[in-house]
Amino acid sequence: MHSESLTKHHGLAAALLSAALSGVATIFAAGAVRELSPLLVIGTGQLAGALLLIAMARQGQVPLKRSALHDNAFLLIRLIILRGVLSAGLFGIGLGMTESIKAVFFTKIEPYFVLAWGALVHGERHRPAEYVLLAVHVLGALVLSTGGDLSTFGQSQLGDLCIVTAMAISGTTYAASRKLVELAGARYAGALTVGGGACIVLPIALIASGDRLVTASMEGWLYQAVHVVLFYVAALPLWFHALSSVKGWVVSALRAVGPLAGAPVAYLLFGETLSGTQLLGGLAVVLTSALISRYR
Repeated sequence: MHSESLTKHHGLAAALLSAALSGVATIFAAGAVRELSPLLVIGTGQLAGALLLIAMARQGQVPLKRSALHDNAFLLIRLIILRGVLSAGLFGIGLGMTESIKAVFFTKIEPYFVLAWGALVHGERHRPAEYVLLAVHVLGALVLSTGGDLSTFGQSQLGDLCIVTAMAISGTTYAASRKLVELAGARYAGALTVGGGACIVLPIALIASGDRLVTASMEGWLYQAVHVVLFYVAALPLWFHALSSVKGWVVSALRAVGPLAGAPVAYLLFGETLSGTQLLGGLAVVLTSALISRYR
């Protein structure tokens, strides 16, 4: 019993640390997108992240169960397409169209998609209070995106929509990701998912980016390097590790701490701030994400 409790506490700590690192990584990814291009940032980041994660797994002498992966090939392919290509690609495109400080808050909508997927696929039931939280959460997201002017829909709002859609897709992958951790371990699970995504995203990015790969500023590549280390090397393995001992909706809900780490970095790097109205919307998003974990 003590061992199980300790494992769960380690999982919760991993989820919290992953959320904080992911929040900061989002800001650096946004800086890289401004200098490079969305798909180039995602593709090169995934490739570098996969190679580093494989190297770390081998350094730790963690064996890869190839036969188990072969028997679960469909699960891996589904994760690559949903998480490594569609979710990652839309998130990168959204980052290129909206402010990074808003993006950090919008990733917090994911817990509701995790719960919705559980209800649709597994028949999970939800309390009336959870629907109230969802309504407040959606309203807060709208206020955060528009600043209260709901008649506005421009490039920034389209970027917000891309990020929300990316979170919706990501929310469907928690159960499959947990299964992959059981088969391959946290580092290999991350490497296989993003490495497979890189095989699809990077060729498209290279064709679409033209000579941007060699003409981009050193500042852009520096942002990208920090993004790769914070997200692919640190936050992603911690996220997979957390899923091995903590329920998916809890891991997702704990992402609410991301803005606490990411928002100050967005201000320091790019001078990005939210208006008073947007801040209220952002706080509603974060608080409802945190409260959903209490009700569940």
